[in-house]
Amino acid sequence: MPFVAVVWTVVSLGIGHSLPLPVNQAAASHCTLSRVAPDPSVMKQLVFAIKNRSVKDLETMLEAVSDPGSPSYGRYISLSELGNMTYNAEAYDAVMGWLTDQNVTDIKETVNRDFVTVNVPVGAAAEMLGTAFHTTICPNGRFVTAPNFTMPQALEEYVDFIGGTWHRASWQKHVQVHPNAANGPVLNGSVTPALLNSFYKIVSNGAQGTSGSLFEALGQSYSPADLTRFQTTFNLTPQGINTVIGPNNPNACVADPNACGEANLDVQFFMAVAQQTDTTFWSIDANAPDPFLSWVIAVANDANPPLVHSISYGGAEQGEPNGARFNQELMKLGLRGVTVVVSSGDDGAHSPALRQNPAQCGLVASFPASSPYVVAVGATQGPESGQAEVSCSSQTGGIITSGGGFSTLFAQPSYQKQAVQAFLNKVPAAAQSPVASGRAYPDVSLMGFNYVIVDGAQALQVSGTSASAPVFAGMLALVNARRAQAGKPPVGFVNPLLYSLQATTQARVYNDIAQGSNNCAAGVAPNINCCTSGYTATTGWDPVTGLGSVNFDAFLAAAANA
Repeated sequence: MPFVAVVWTVVSLGIGHSLPLPVNQAAASHCTLSRVAPDPSVMKQLVFAIKNRSVKDLETMLEAVSDPGSPSYGRYISLSELGNMTYNAEAYDAVMGWLTDQNVTDIKETVNRDFVTVNVPVGAAAEMLGTAFHTTICPNGRFVTAPNFTMPQALEEYVDFIGGTWHRASWQKHVQVHPNAANGPVLNGSVTPALLNSFYKIVSNGAQGTSGSLFEALGQSYSPADLTRFQTTFNLTPQGINTVIGPNNPNACVADPNACGEANLDVQFFMAVAQQTDTTFWSIDANAPDPFLSWVIAVANDANPPLVHSISYGGAEQGEPNGARFNQELMKLGLRGVTVVVSSGDDGAHSPALRQNPAQCGLVASFPASSPYVVAVGATQGPESGQAEVSCSSQTGGIITSGGGFSTLFAQPSYQKQAVQAFLNKVPAAAQSPVASGRAYPDVSLMGFNYVIVDGAQALQVSGTSASAPVFAGMLALVNARRAQAGKPPVGFVNPLLYSLQATTQARVYNDIAQGSNNCAAGVAPNINCCTSGYTATTGWDPVTGLGSVNFDAFLAAAANA
């Protein structure tokens, strides 16, 4: 789901009128099987994830090029060099031979032959995979899936998974549109580009010579007209998106603000922070069964992808069947100097299901924020109203609760062990938890409450980790631009650098945030569900705000010189 608590409140900029409340993105996240079988002649796309070779070497090399203390720091490799390293000829040949035996002819493959995509009739797909396909009815449409699918024995040794056999309905945007003032609390203050610059000490927003991308899914579109109006309103130099990949319907923004709130937020604030960046709007079709899979395949096939990607979507980690392979693809991107930034979620340490059901109090990590190979960004509140910066929580009027916790799927990476152990030493109860050895997140946090965007020609307020993620992505684009000016490579997989700066720099790179907790779901009082489980912020790294927020002038100086 996108992680924007878009709680729409119209603000007085002379633009537009009031908006209806949005449909709760977390409400209907379950799919049901139809009793009507799919038409066997309908075409079905299947994606075969060919097993990578040299995965351990991949991890070792990524550590070397990403460790600022390593002599190999920043020595990235090309797409073709990566292919030479990971191409699994035996597995590829086995899969292609199997497809030939199945009389499949509509076949496409990525440049490095790590993904093979085929299009076959549903009836033929059922026969070749030895399974039954069903019509699955989800909140965002009907999909043809095979819920009882198991990997054919002939492919088990060669294929990680076959995409297209499942559909996951629980992805969400991490944004909440604010309720109108008549329906909710009066909101004090707003986050604007000027506030971000002054509070986080961003002296210059020029990011020429670098690139960035905004990942969008679930039918989200952005409006060029809204972008121009936003830039004019806040005295920014007008600049459009350079490249649009995938579907985009700007007309939807006027008809329904929920159709564009996430995308407009991402585009407007990333481009406000990192101006003159070569920016891509990378949109995945709303009917894609797994938007992250579709995206990572596309980026993996790009010889010159944008250097920083911002993702403001996610879902409950335990529903992710292919996280290990997704991590491998993220490692590949890191080896090419690419950074992936992900919002940490809007429901604290729990599943979005807690919003509707107070019994849903188990600790649930958010994916892909829980991946060790992304920068997970949480949200804070306070500075927008002249107050101290604290963790954003629905309990303190923040509409959303910044996501954080520990993965149950992915082990804790070495780059954060020291920081996380310091937290566990202070909080014995957390140390005794069975999840304490997992990847811990978020890594950093930034303001995420009461952002002003233009959507459908109206100025609106939105909140969520969907706001803080593109802002931090913009900061990294500024770092890459400064490094490029000095003839240095981009920061790439930046997490080891982030944690090393906490341990080694004399200048105060992070604002330590020791107030707040994440035991509640997103919501507006009195309709907020909270649990006894969750975490409380403390000094140093914690699973509420991570390392803290960023003093950008000190961060830029340290990161540019790494």
